[in-house]
Amino acid sequence: MTKPSCDPDAGLEFAPVDVGQGRRLFACRFAAQGPSRGTVLFDAGTFGLYADGYWLGHYLSAQGYDVVSYSRAGLYPSDPVPDGEVPNPFFHAEDMVRLLDALKIGGRIILTGHSMAGLRLHAFAKTHADRLRALFFIDAVMPVQLGWTVRRDMVRGGAPMLSLGARGAPTVLGRTFARLYPNIMQLPGRARTDKSACWTMPSHLTGTQVETLATVDQALQASLGPLPDIAVGAVTATAVATGTKEMIQRAADRGLPTRFEHIPRAGHADLLAPRHAERIAALIHDLAEQERATSSH
Repeated sequence: MTKPSCDPDAGLEFAPVDVGQGRRLFACRFAAQGPSRGTVLFDAGTFGLYADGYWLGHYLSAQGYDVVSYSRAGLYPSDPVPDGEVPNPFFHAEDMVRLLDALKIGGRIILTGHSMAGLRLHAFAKTHADRLRALFFIDAVMPVQLGWTVRRDMVRGGAPMLSLGARGAPTVLGRTFARLYPNIMQLPGRARTDKSACWTMPSHLTGTQVETLATVDQALQASLGPLPDIAVGAVTATAVATGTKEMIQRAADRGLPTRFEHIPRAGHADLLAPRHAERIAALIHDLAEQERATSSH
């Protein structure tokens, strides 16, 4: 397992990116080590921010990929969602396109995401399949789950707690929680600092609440699936990813490049820590190579 040099931020580019509409999305960029094999865009899950993709970016860049990990609109430290917009998966899919265009990334990308990002990956595939080389889901939510009344009600029932959290975030209690919050992903450097800081930001918790409620809208289910013909891979670890194996099987039945692995005894967030992130990066590379070999024929 390779770890960063003594400076974990060396060689990384942290910057807000102007995506138009008077807004900026914060991104961390990892440059490919050696000739670039392509670009990977990482989308974090609920509560997540660019920092969640730190280790994945580290290992993928070592394998020759340029990697962009970003914070969605409304989440720390990006700008808020524009007034009148609903931050559902399709809104964020368009924001990803705006981010790619602003960064002048014009080729087809590998899009990967964790947890609730699974729905945004589906939205991107439905609206911008021409910009995709492959999709890779990391213990991700599938559209079929939007039809589960119990799951939706659990999310909606928990959402008001975020309002309480937002009110307490800037207080001594909030700062204490941020300091004691376990570093499950084993983040170093600025990624660790910003991951802790997000829990003290009322806007981050409020943004998460609004986004989550917009994401579990049952009306989205029909418009999110099934996926178009595209290379697809996934890792699963928990019940969060129920429905993933069926998605992979459908792609395999159509003769598309696929990669799938279940990682037992891994926690949902633990997948983004070094031990598992290194394996996931290898699986993404395997899928990309399969896609390249297939498209060259």
